[in-house]
Amino acid sequence: MNTRILLLACLLPLLALVSSGCAVLLLGTGAAAGAGAVAYSHGELRMVEELPYEQVRDAASATLTQDLHLKLIETRDEIGVTTLVAEDNASGKTKVIVKKLSTHASELRIRVGILGDQAKSQAVYDAIKLHLSN
Repeated sequence: MNTRILLLACLLPLLALVSSGCAVLLLGTGAAAGAGAVAYSHGELRMVEELPYEQVRDAASATLTQDLHLKLIETRDEIGVTTLVAEDNASGKTKVIVKKLSTHASELRIRVGILGDQAKSQAVYDAIKLHLSN
C-alpha cells in the first residue's frame, strides 16, 4: 500500500506537467539539442536563443521602442531577468521577458494583448531576430 502511494505521489506532478501543455519541456529539449525551439502556449510565445542575455535583452528593448515604435511603460530588471512592457493603441500591451539561462543562452517570452495573439507575438519575435542578426 505504501509503495502505491509513493508511486502515485511521484507520478502525479509529472502527469500534471505533461498534460498542461507546458512548453518548458520543449524548450529544454531544444536547448539541450543545440537548436532554438519555439513554442506557443497559453497566449505566450517562448523560445531559446543561443545568445548572451544582455544581447537579447538589448535587442528586445530596441525592437519595441525603435523598430515597432511602441511606448515602453515598464522595465523591471532583476538578476538575470528583464521584463519589458510596451503599449500601443491598436494591440494594447506587449510584454517581453528575457531570462538568462547560461552565459550563451537566453529564454525569450512574448505576449501581445491580455489573452495573447500568436500572429502578433510571432511578428515581434521576427523583428527581434532581425535586430539580433545585425
